[in-house]
Amino acid sequence: MKRHVIFWIAYIVFFYLQSVTPEVITETYHSNAFHFGWVSVCCYLPVCIASVYTFLHFLFPRYLQEKKYVHFFIAVVFLYVAFNVINYFMTILFFKITCNCNVSLMSPFRILGFANNNAFLATAIGLVAVGIRFSIEWYKQQKQNLALATLKSKSDLQVLKSRIQPDFLFHSLMSLYQKIQSGYSGSSKLVLKFSEILSYTLYDCEPEFIPLEKELVIIQEYVGLESMTNNGDCVFNLNHSGDAAGKWIVPSLLLSILQDYFNLFYINKVEAIKTDIKINIGEDHLAFLLSVQPLKENLPLVDLDNVFAGIRERLDLLLKSNYRFKLQHENVRDTIEIDIGLSHPVSSFS
Repeated sequence: MKRHVIFWIAYIVFFYLQSVTPEVITETYHSNAFHFGWVSVCCYLPVCIASVYTFLHFLFPRYLQEKKYVHFFIAVVFLYVAFNVINYFMTILFFKITCNCNVSLMSPFRILGFANNNAFLATAIGLVAVGIRFSIEWYKQQKQNLALATLKSKSDLQVLKSRIQPDFLFHSLMSLYQKIQSGYSGSSKLVLKFSEILSYTLYDCEPEFIPLEKELVIIQEYVGLESMTNNGDCVFNLNHSGDAAGKWIVPSLLLSILQDYFNLFYINKVEAIKTDIKINIGEDHLAFLLSVQPLKENLPLVDLDNVFAGIRERLDLLLKSNYRFKLQHENVRDTIEIDIGLSHPVSSFS
Protein backbone atom coordinates (compact mmCIF):
# COMPACT_ATOMS: atom_id res chain seq x y z
CA MET A 1 0.00 0.00 0.00
CA LYS A 2 2.82 2.39 0.89
CA ARG A 3 4.55 1.80 -2.44
CA HIS A 4 1.31 2.56 -4.31
CA VAL A 5 0.85 5.85 -2.43
CA ILE A 6 4.42 6.91 -3.22
CA PHE A 7 3.99 5.90 -6.86
CA TRP A 8 0.82 7.94 -7.30
CA ILE A 9 2.20 10.98 -5.50
CA ALA A 10 5.22 10.95 -7.81
CA TYR A 11 3.02 10.46 -10.87
CA ILE A 12 0.59 13.27 -9.89
CA VAL A 13 3.54 15.64 -9.45
CA PHE A 14 4.86 14.65 -12.88
CA PHE A 15 1.45 14.96 -14.51
CA TYR A 16 0.83 18.33 -12.86
CA LEU A 17 4.18 19.75 -13.96
CA GLN A 18 3.80 18.63 -17.57
CA SER A 19 0.32 20.20 -17.58
CA VAL A 20 1.55 23.70 -16.76
CA THR A 21 4.09 24.20 -19.55
CA PRO A 22 3.90 27.62 -21.29
CA GLU A 23 3.13 26.06 -24.67
CA VAL A 24 0.08 24.21 -23.40
CA ILE A 25 -1.15 27.23 -21.49
CA THR A 26 -0.88 29.41 -24.58
CA GLU A 27 -2.67 26.87 -26.73
CA THR A 28 -5.62 26.69 -24.33
CA TYR A 29 -5.79 30.46 -23.91
CA HIS A 30 -5.47 30.20 -20.13
CA SER A 31 -3.31 32.37 -17.94
CA ASN A 32 -3.80 30.64 -14.58
CA ALA A 33 -1.17 27.90 -14.84
CA PHE A 34 -1.72 26.33 -11.41
CA HIS A 35 -5.49 26.12 -11.86
CA PHE A 36 -4.97 24.68 -15.34
CA GLY A 37 -2.67 21.96 -13.98
CA TRP A 38 -5.04 20.80 -11.26
CA VAL A 39 -7.99 20.65 -13.66
CA SER A 40 -5.87 18.57 -16.02
CA VAL A 41 -4.95 16.20 -13.21
CA CYS A 42 -8.58 15.83 -12.12
CA CYS A 43 -9.81 15.19 -15.66
CA TYR A 44 -7.21 12.69 -16.84
CA LEU A 45 -5.85 11.03 -13.70
CA PRO A 46 -8.88 8.66 -13.24
CA VAL A 47 -8.14 7.02 -16.60
CA CYS A 48 -4.49 6.62 -15.61
CA ILE A 49 -5.48 4.97 -12.33
CA ALA A 50 -7.91 2.68 -14.15
CA SER A 51 -5.17 1.83 -16.66
CA VAL A 52 -2.58 0.89 -14.02
CA TYR A 53 -4.85 -1.43 -12.04
CA THR A 54 -6.41 -2.96 -15.15
CA PHE A 55 -2.91 -3.86 -16.34
CA LEU A 56 -1.81 -5.11 -12.94
CA HIS A 57 -4.84 -7.12 -11.86
CA PHE A 58 -6.28 -8.27 -15.17
CA LEU A 59 -3.89 -8.21 -18.11
CA PHE A 60 -0.75 -9.22 -16.22
CA PRO A 61 -2.09 -12.33 -14.46
CA ARG A 62 -4.43 -13.44 -17.23
CA TYR A 63 -2.19 -12.95 -20.25
CA LEU A 64 1.45 -12.17 -19.43
CA GLN A 65 1.89 -14.75 -16.68
CA GLU A 66 0.15 -17.30 -18.86
CA LYS A 67 2.42 -16.29 -21.78
CA LYS A 68 -0.52 -15.32 -23.99
CA TYR A 69 1.32 -12.47 -25.64
CA VAL A 70 -0.99 -12.07 -28.65
CA HIS A 71 -4.01 -11.79 -26.38
CA PHE A 72 -2.13 -9.28 -24.26
CA PHE A 73 -1.35 -7.12 -27.32
CA ILE A 74 -4.97 -7.20 -28.47
CA ALA A 75 -6.16 -6.23 -24.97
CA VAL A 76 -3.70 -3.31 -24.88
CA VAL A 77 -4.98 -2.03 -28.22
CA PHE A 78 -8.58 -2.35 -27.01
CA LEU A 79 -7.76 -0.42 -23.82
CA TYR A 80 -6.00 2.26 -25.83
CA VAL A 81 -9.11 2.77 -27.97
CA ALA A 82 -11.34 2.78 -24.87
CA PHE A 83 -9.10 5.37 -23.20
CA ASN A 84 -9.37 7.57 -26.28
CA VAL A 85 -13.16 7.44 -26.13
CA ILE A 86 -13.26 8.25 -22.40
CA ASN A 87 -10.68 11.00 -22.70
CA TYR A 88 -12.57 12.56 -25.62
CA PHE A 89 -15.40 13.44 -23.26
CA MET A 90 -12.97 14.34 -20.46
CA THR A 91 -11.25 16.75 -22.86
CA ILE A 92 -14.54 18.47 -23.62
CA LEU A 93 -15.06 18.87 -19.87
CA PHE A 94 -11.50 20.11 -19.49
CA PHE A 95 -11.94 22.80 -22.15
CA LYS A 96 -15.27 23.90 -20.72
CA ILE A 97 -13.55 24.61 -17.41
CA THR A 98 -10.27 26.07 -18.64
CA CYS A 99 -10.75 27.49 -22.12
CA ASN A 100 -12.05 31.03 -22.67
CA CYS A 101 -13.73 29.94 -25.87
CA ASN A 102 -16.81 28.25 -27.30
CA VAL A 103 -16.05 24.54 -27.01
CA SER A 104 -18.86 23.60 -29.41
CA LEU A 105 -16.99 25.42 -32.18
CA MET A 106 -13.74 23.52 -31.61
CA SER A 107 -12.70 20.91 -34.15
CA PRO A 108 -13.41 17.30 -33.07
CA PHE A 109 -9.95 16.38 -34.36
CA ARG A 110 -8.35 18.88 -32.01
CA ILE A 111 -10.30 17.44 -29.08
CA LEU A 112 -9.37 13.94 -30.21
CA GLY A 113 -5.72 15.00 -30.34
CA PHE A 114 -5.79 16.01 -26.68
CA ALA A 115 -7.66 12.82 -25.83
CA ASN A 116 -5.15 10.70 -27.74
CA ASN A 117 -2.16 12.28 -25.99
CA ASN A 118 -3.60 11.50 -22.59
CA ALA A 119 -4.78 8.04 -23.66
CA PHE A 120 -1.24 7.28 -24.80
CA LEU A 121 0.08 8.52 -21.45
CA ALA A 122 -2.42 6.36 -19.55
CA THR A 123 -1.48 3.28 -21.60
CA ALA A 124 2.22 3.99 -21.13
CA ILE A 125 1.92 4.30 -17.35
CA GLY A 126 -0.02 1.02 -17.31
CA LEU A 127 2.79 -0.69 -19.23
CA VAL A 128 5.36 0.83 -16.87
CA ALA A 129 3.43 -0.54 -13.90
CA VAL A 130 3.36 -3.98 -15.52
CA GLY A 131 7.10 -3.74 -16.13
CA ILE A 132 7.69 -2.92 -12.47
CA ARG A 133 5.43 -5.78 -11.36
CA PHE A 134 7.14 -8.17 -13.76
CA SER A 135 10.57 -7.15 -12.44
CA ILE A 136 9.43 -7.60 -8.84
CA GLU A 137 7.93 -11.02 -9.58
CA TRP A 138 11.08 -12.07 -11.43
CA TYR A 139 13.25 -10.92 -8.53
CA LYS A 140 11.10 -12.78 -6.01
CA GLN A 141 11.21 -15.92 -8.14
CA GLN A 142 14.98 -15.72 -8.45
CA LYS A 143 15.29 -15.13 -4.73
CA GLN A 144 13.02 -18.10 -4.02
CA ASN A 145 14.98 -20.29 -6.43
CA LEU A 146 18.20 -19.23 -4.75
CA ALA A 147 16.75 -19.97 -1.31
CA LEU A 148 15.59 -23.41 -2.46
CA ALA A 149 18.96 -24.12 -4.06
CA THR A 150 20.72 -23.02 -0.86
CA LEU A 151 18.40 -25.17 1.24
CA LYS A 152 19.01 -28.16 -1.01
CA SER A 153 22.74 -27.55 -0.93
CA LYS A 154 22.71 -27.35 2.87
CA SER A 155 20.59 -30.47 3.07
CA ASP A 156 22.88 -32.36 0.71
CA LEU A 157 25.86 -31.04 2.63
CA GLN A 158 24.46 -32.19 5.96
CA VAL A 159 23.64 -35.63 4.57
CA LEU A 160 27.11 -35.85 3.10
CA LYS A 161 28.81 -34.79 6.33
CA SER A 162 26.79 -37.12 8.53
CA ARG A 163 26.78 -40.07 6.14
CA ILE A 164 28.03 -43.28 7.75
CA GLN A 165 30.08 -45.54 5.51
CA PRO A 166 28.28 -48.92 5.44
CA ASP A 167 31.54 -50.72 4.63
CA PHE A 168 33.18 -49.09 7.63
CA LEU A 169 30.33 -50.19 9.91
CA PHE A 170 30.26 -53.74 8.60
CA HIS A 171 34.03 -54.21 8.68
CA SER A 172 34.43 -52.64 12.12
CA LEU A 173 31.62 -54.65 13.68
CA MET A 174 32.91 -57.90 12.13
CA SER A 175 36.45 -57.14 13.33
CA LEU A 176 35.17 -56.34 16.82
CA TYR A 177 33.22 -59.58 16.90
CA GLN A 178 36.22 -61.63 15.77
CA LYS A 179 38.59 -59.94 18.21
CA ILE A 180 36.21 -60.42 21.12
CA GLN A 181 35.56 -64.05 20.18
CA SER A 182 39.30 -64.72 19.99
CA GLY A 183 39.87 -63.22 23.44
CA TYR A 184 41.94 -60.29 22.14
CA SER A 185 43.17 -58.24 25.10
CA GLY A 186 42.65 -54.91 23.34
CA SER A 187 38.97 -55.49 22.53
CA SER A 188 37.83 -52.87 25.03
CA LYS A 189 40.04 -50.27 23.35
CA LEU A 190 38.61 -51.24 19.96
CA VAL A 191 35.06 -50.78 21.25
CA LEU A 192 35.96 -47.40 22.72
CA LYS A 193 37.58 -46.17 19.50
CA PHE A 194 34.65 -47.38 17.42
CA SER A 195 32.09 -45.72 19.73
CA GLU A 196 33.98 -42.40 19.62
CA ILE A 197 34.10 -42.41 15.82
CA LEU A 198 30.43 -43.35 15.56
CA SER A 199 29.42 -40.69 18.09
CA TYR A 200 31.42 -38.06 16.21
CA THR A 201 29.81 -39.00 12.89
CA LEU A 202 26.29 -38.98 14.32
CA TYR A 203 26.32 -35.97 16.64
CA ASP A 204 29.30 -33.69 15.99
CA CYS A 205 28.96 -33.01 12.25
CA GLU A 206 26.03 -30.58 12.36
CA PRO A 207 27.98 -27.26 12.69
CA GLU A 208 29.38 -25.65 9.57
CA PHE A 209 32.88 -25.78 11.06
CA ILE A 210 34.51 -27.56 13.98
CA PRO A 211 37.93 -27.12 15.65
CA LEU A 212 40.68 -28.76 13.60
CA GLU A 213 42.03 -30.35 16.77
CA LYS A 214 38.80 -32.35 17.13
CA GLU A 215 39.02 -33.67 13.56
CA LEU A 216 42.66 -34.68 14.12
CA VAL A 217 41.78 -36.60 17.27
CA ILE A 218 39.06 -38.53 15.42
CA ILE A 219 41.26 -39.50 12.47
CA GLN A 220 43.93 -40.64 14.94
CA GLU A 221 41.34 -42.86 16.57
CA TYR A 222 40.20 -44.08 13.15
CA VAL A 223 43.69 -44.93 11.89
CA GLY A 224 44.40 -46.62 15.23
CA LEU A 225 41.22 -48.68 14.83
CA GLU A 226 42.21 -49.77 11.33
CA SER A 227 45.73 -50.63 12.48
CA MET A 228 44.37 -52.85 15.26
CA THR A 229 41.92 -54.71 13.00
CA ASN A 230 43.97 -55.36 9.83
CA ASN A 231 45.63 -58.56 11.15
CA GLY A 232 49.13 -57.10 10.87
CA ASP A 233 49.63 -57.43 7.12
CA CYS A 234 49.27 -53.69 6.43
CA VAL A 235 51.11 -50.75 7.94
CA PHE A 236 49.45 -47.39 8.59
CA ASN A 237 51.43 -44.35 9.71
CA LEU A 238 49.82 -41.04 10.65
CA ASN A 239 51.83 -37.92 11.44
CA HIS A 240 50.85 -34.28 11.64
CA SER A 241 52.85 -31.13 12.19
CA GLY A 242 51.98 -27.52 12.83
CA ASP A 243 49.74 -25.71 15.29
CA ALA A 244 46.04 -26.69 15.04
CA ALA A 245 44.90 -24.34 17.81
CA GLY A 246 42.43 -21.69 16.71
CA LYS A 247 41.85 -23.26 13.29
CA TRP A 248 38.59 -24.71 12.02
CA ILE A 249 37.61 -27.20 9.34
CA VAL A 250 34.50 -28.71 7.77
CA PRO A 251 33.35 -31.64 9.97
CA SER A 252 34.31 -35.15 8.90
CA LEU A 253 36.28 -33.89 5.88
CA LEU A 254 39.53 -35.71 6.58
CA LEU A 255 37.72 -38.65 8.14
CA SER A 256 35.56 -39.19 5.05
CA ILE A 257 38.64 -39.13 2.78
CA LEU A 258 40.28 -41.84 4.89
CA GLN A 259 37.07 -43.87 5.00
CA ASP A 260 36.86 -43.85 1.21
CA TYR A 261 40.49 -44.93 1.04
CA PHE A 262 40.11 -47.78 3.55
CA ASN A 263 36.98 -48.96 1.76
CA LEU A 264 39.31 -50.24 -0.96
CA PHE A 265 40.81 -52.61 1.57
CA TYR A 266 37.38 -54.00 2.42
CA ILE A 267 36.20 -54.29 -1.17
CA ASN A 268 39.43 -55.48 -2.84
CA LYS A 269 40.88 -57.31 0.16
CA VAL A 270 44.18 -55.50 -0.22
CA GLU A 271 47.15 -57.06 1.59
CA ALA A 272 50.72 -56.04 2.46
CA ILE A 273 50.34 -52.33 1.82
CA LYS A 274 52.12 -49.48 3.58
CA THR A 275 50.16 -46.25 3.93
CA ASP A 276 51.77 -43.01 5.07
CA ILE A 277 49.46 -40.16 6.03
CA LYS A 278 51.02 -36.78 6.68
CA ILE A 279 49.17 -33.63 7.68
CA ASN A 280 51.03 -30.32 7.64
CA ILE A 281 49.14 -27.42 9.22
CA GLY A 282 49.91 -23.90 8.03
CA GLU A 283 48.51 -20.53 9.02
CA ASP A 284 45.45 -20.69 6.77
CA HIS A 285 45.71 -24.01 4.98
CA LEU A 286 46.27 -27.70 5.58
CA ALA A 287 48.31 -30.04 3.38
CA PHE A 288 46.98 -33.62 3.41
CA LEU A 289 49.39 -36.17 1.93
CA LEU A 290 48.49 -39.83 1.48
CA SER A 291 51.08 -42.16 -0.10
CA VAL A 292 50.76 -45.90 -0.76
CA GLN A 293 53.33 -48.53 -1.63
CA PRO A 294 53.34 -52.37 -1.53
CA LEU A 295 55.37 -54.19 1.11
CA LYS A 296 55.98 -57.15 -1.19
CA GLU A 297 57.12 -57.37 -4.77
CA ASN A 298 54.69 -57.91 -7.63
CA LEU A 299 51.73 -56.65 -5.65
CA PRO A 300 49.38 -54.29 -7.50
CA LEU A 301 49.12 -50.72 -6.26
CA VAL A 302 45.92 -49.39 -4.76
CA ASP A 303 43.93 -47.55 -7.46
CA LEU A 304 43.96 -44.03 -6.01
CA ASP A 305 42.11 -42.73 -9.07
CA ASN A 306 39.04 -44.59 -7.83
CA VAL A 307 39.59 -43.25 -4.33
CA PHE A 308 39.58 -39.67 -5.56
CA ALA A 309 36.61 -40.31 -7.83
CA GLY A 310 34.70 -41.23 -4.69
CA ILE A 311 35.66 -38.11 -2.75
CA ARG A 312 35.61 -35.56 -5.60
CA GLU A 313 31.91 -34.85 -5.18
CA ARG A 314 32.38 -34.41 -1.45
CA LEU A 315 35.31 -32.03 -1.86
CA ASP A 316 33.48 -29.93 -4.44
CA LEU A 317 30.37 -29.69 -2.28
CA LEU A 318 32.11 -29.09 1.03
CA LEU A 319 34.96 -26.85 -0.10
CA LYS A 320 33.73 -25.37 -3.41
CA SER A 321 37.00 -24.17 -4.97
CA ASN A 322 38.85 -23.82 -1.66
CA TYR A 323 41.17 -26.77 -2.26
CA ARG A 324 43.83 -28.07 -4.63
CA PHE A 325 44.34 -31.69 -5.58
CA LYS A 326 47.35 -33.48 -7.00
CA LEU A 327 47.76 -37.18 -7.83
CA GLN A 328 51.19 -38.65 -8.61
CA HIS A 329 52.02 -42.12 -9.93
CA GLU A 330 55.53 -43.43 -9.38
CA ASN A 331 57.07 -46.86 -9.90
CA VAL A 332 56.18 -48.35 -6.52
CA ARG A 333 54.32 -45.47 -4.88
CA ASP A 334 51.14 -43.54 -5.51
CA THR A 335 50.52 -40.24 -3.76
CA ILE A 336 47.51 -38.01 -3.25
CA GLU A 337 48.13 -34.44 -2.07
CA ILE A 338 45.21 -32.17 -1.13
CA ASP A 339 45.72 -28.58 -0.02
CA ILE A 340 42.70 -27.44 2.01
CA GLY A 341 41.85 -23.91 3.12
CA LEU A 342 41.19 -23.53 6.83
CA SER A 343 38.76 -21.27 8.62
CA HIS A 344 39.15 -19.23 11.78
CA PRO A 345 36.74 -18.65 14.70
CA VAL A 346 35.66 -15.19 13.47
CA SER A 347 34.85 -16.31 9.92
CA SER A 348 33.29 -19.55 11.05
CA PHE A 349 30.62 -17.84 13.12
CA SER A 350 30.00 -14.77 10.95
